[in-house]
Amino acid sequence: MLEAYLFVDPLCKQCIKSEKIIKRLAKNLNTHFLYQFIPMLNIKILNNTRVPKMARIHQQLYYQIVMDYKAALFHGKKRGQNFFITLQEELLNDKDRYNNRLVLATAENSKLDLDMFKEDRRSQLAKKSFEADQQLVHEMKITKPSSAVIFNWAMFNYGILFNNVNYDDLYRVCHSQPERINRKSIRDNHGIPVPHVSIN
Repeated sequence: MLEAYLFVDPLCKQCIKSEKIIKRLAKNLNTHFLYQFIPMLNIKILNNTRVPKMARIHQQLYYQIVMDYKAALFHGKKRGQNFFITLQEELLNDKDRYNNRLVLATAENSKLDLDMFKEDRRSQLAKKSFEADQQLVHEMKITKPSSAVIFNWAMFNYGILFNNVNYDDLYRVCHSQPERINRKSIRDNHGIPVPHVSIN
């Protein structure tokens, strides 16, 4: 079984493309393939990818979007991820600004239980899940959004870190010889060794 962790900036168009690549990969692979989108809210990383003074302005907005996403995941991974991508597209395509009306409309369209979602989006459980994500970013030494780490659970001491998500590269590694996601495949595919970290 393969598992991918895609680390994303909630307000990054390239990250939406990467999310869709991972979903397409999961659909087309013959092997069992799990994936998670891990939102990043690390001010140092934001400073490296955006105008520094804008990073501070966006930090609270990022936190609100991420908390909404974590709450949506409590309704199931598929619905939660669909909610996240839809909200990203609404915000990044300038269709709307972030506000409560937009979030609740997106939640309803994603078939979330609105009463439960309203409670969960500011819950301690969502906050702990967010904190676990940021710890994972630190432990895997992720330095840029739209990075993906692929693990093979049969040999999970190491994973391959892709700093640039490309469907053809990911498919080749995962489809041709998934059992060889190890030290050799890391070297052959110009990957970076990443220690496996459990997510509760």
